[in-house]
Amino acid sequence: MFGYILLAIGIIGTGIAAYHDIRTTDVPDYPALYMTIIAILIHSIQTTITGNTTFVAQSLLYGTILTAIGALQYVLRLWGGADMLLLGAFGFTFPYLPQEFSTLAEIPPWPFPVTLFFNLLIVGSLYSLLYATALFFTIPNHLYVFLQNIRSHARSFAIGTGVYILAFIAVLLIVPFTLLTLAPIALQIYGYFVAIYILYIFLSTIQKNSMERTISPGQLQEGDVLAEDVVLSDTTIHASRIEGLTNAQVAAIQKKEESVTVMHGVPYIPAFFFALIISVTIGDIIYLLLPL
Repeated sequence: MFGYILLAIGIIGTGIAAYHDIRTTDVPDYPALYMTIIAILIHSIQTTITGNTTFVAQSLLYGTILTAIGALQYVLRLWGGADMLLLGAFGFTFPYLPQEFSTLAEIPPWPFPVTLFFNLLIVGSLYSLLYATALFFTIPNHLYVFLQNIRSHARSFAIGTGVYILAFIAVLLIVPFTLLTLAPIALQIYGYFVAIYILYIFLSTIQKNSMERTISPGQLQEGDVLAEDVVLSDTTIHASRIEGLTNAQVAAIQKKEESVTVMHGVPYIPAFFFALIISVTIGDIIYLLLPL
């Protein structure tokens, strides 16, 4: 019974957060906070009924660990505050796979919060790539713009290739490998680098042409994210603030600037929703794909 309640809490909490992210890109804190409070209460009830302190102890342990990981992502400006709180809520709510779903999912030897975290990274990457690809087709002359961007990076690509070839030759001279042994490995690694480089240009094209727009200061709102630094007479408001502008910063920009460039990112919270469903019903993606 408790497993179904916990899953319902997770689905409702992430669902509400995802709705706000898609609709306004401004995600409130309350879905994650309510998930955390209710989950700790339920685990405490389980502990009281069974006399087993593992339920609440694991909830507090894994909730704290995932919150710390989310906080690190936040400090590194990779995630926003809502992402951090929601990851922590995952740990507080699901310190273990509920017994009711143990027959549905493939169970790896590591704790369930590890499955949730890495499934989130995998699902989030695929989701973001699909979302970005959809945006790509909204760019006028999208293929021409993309190819022009690749062409503009041709020099740096050639330099990188040259450095890689020199490194390959150096390895051959230092390490006793034969050319036939090392060449296939080197080509495979080079292929990965090329794919990552092209993906970087692809995503940069989308960001510059579909995720950025220039607006008048009067259109600015709290939470908007700057695409470029705004230099005022007494301070500089940096574009690296992933949490967006405060009301005071909006007011300061509106007094000084004629126009400002803002950007919107991929609404990432839906990835939490999908990762939760996959983790409970299918299992650990890494465990399923790798011959462990």
